[in-house]
Amino acid sequence: MATDPGAPRPDIDRPDVAPAETPAPNEPSQPGAPDGPDEAPSEAPAYDVPDQGPIEMPPPMEA
Repeated sequence: MATDPGAPRPDIDRPDVAPAETPAPNEPSQPGAPDGPDEAPSEAPAYDVPDQGPIEMPPPMEA
C-alpha cells in the first residue's frame, strides 16, 4: 500500500498528543506483571503456534 503524504498520520506520530497518552512500549501494562523483552521465558505468553520442527538453514550465498 502506497503512503500518501497528505494522509493523516497515526496518533503515535501526532505532535499534539501528550506524552502521558502514549505509554512507552516497555512499560508494564499491569503493575508487577512482567511485560516486554526482559520477562522470564517461563512467563512468556503461550502463542498458538504449531511446532514447525527444527529450523533448516538455507545454503550460504555465493559471492
